[in-house]
Amino acid sequence: MKLKQNQIWNLGDGYILITHLERLEVQYKTFKNISNRKGAHHHVSKKEFCRLIKHAILLSAEDIATARLQSPVDDSLPIVVDKTLPEAVLPEADDSEGAESAS
Repeated sequence: MKLKQNQIWNLGDGYILITHLERLEVQYKTFKNISNRKGAHHHVSKKEFCRLIKHAILLSAEDIATARLQSPVDDSLPIVVDKTLPEAVLPEADDSEGAESAS
């Protein structure tokens, strides 16, 4: 198995995301909820990382999508409404202009 950056591995009830990969070192993130990916960052040797994921399962894109749908929604996150876009302003109808063009 070849390690690549941004791979997600399932290890027990948690997930491991490879954030940075070098020849001898791996930086990764562990998290429980695949939807929000909040978790702790770690920096280990490649040998240690390979020992860690020895019994883990590499997730495919379909597995990741399925896991996101099955993971519970984090209600602690606020819903953000984008208010930077102005509401549409319609010009007011002026009856006097319509009457002049009809004559």
